[in-house]
Amino acid sequence: MSDPDVQPDASPDAGDDLRAAVFAGRGQSTQPPRPCKHCDQAPSDLSAAATPLEVDLRALQTAASSAHTFIGAYRELLSKHQQAVRALIRARRHNEELHAQARPPWDMARAFVDFAQHHYDVSQERVR
Repeated sequence: MSDPDVQPDASPDAGDDLRAAVFAGRGQSTQPPRPCKHCDQAPSDLSAAATPLEVDLRALQTAASSAHTFIGAYRELLSKHQQAVRALIRARRHNEELHAQARPPWDMARAFVDFAQHHYDVSQERVR
């Protein structure tokens, strides 16, 4: 149980198979893995694991570059959006301040307009 490759409900032989499979992938084992008890297939050829693998990473580099460009554009757009939101909040506050400053004169003017309208209506009734 102290060996990390052995699973608790696997037999000791199964643990050896797991270790052989793990080491074969790294090229550290020269012994072929034991055949599976549940199937009739022969063990795999380890020469494929020992051959060097050549991979063209240009597609991954292009994808990474595209992702980096996309993330940069997204961050720039997010920054502009946040600036626009802050500007909108400032404009709303300024608008509220202007309304607060205009309210008393407007109320006084409205009272005078109401008085003048009433005075006009009364004078029109007298003329008739």
